[in-house]
Amino acid sequence: MTRLHPDTSGSTAPMRRQRGMPEASDGLERVAQDLAAQKWIFAKTMPENPHEYTLRKLWRSDADFVHAVRFIRAHGYRNLFEGGGTRSSTSASTPT
Repeated sequence: MTRLHPDTSGSTAPMRRQRGMPEASDGLERVAQDLAAQKWIFAKTMPENPHEYTLRKLWRSDADFVHAVRFIRAHGYRNLFEGGGTRSSTSASTPT
């Protein structure tokens, strides 16, 4: 599996596209539909950082999960959240 090296600078610059990752035109609608179809679980143990997550084992297809992860890695961006932690955004668009 292709991995991105973490950007620890706190930059909101687009993440570097890695070989084998899909182009934006190759799946935004598919990824959006797949994400909308998932069961999302509220992270009860982190009320100071409210968010939800989905589990790979609950996806109807592992290939769909892998496609969504690769798409987000290729087209997401790094962003700072309260508390100073850096997370990978799930947005498919990059800031201008």
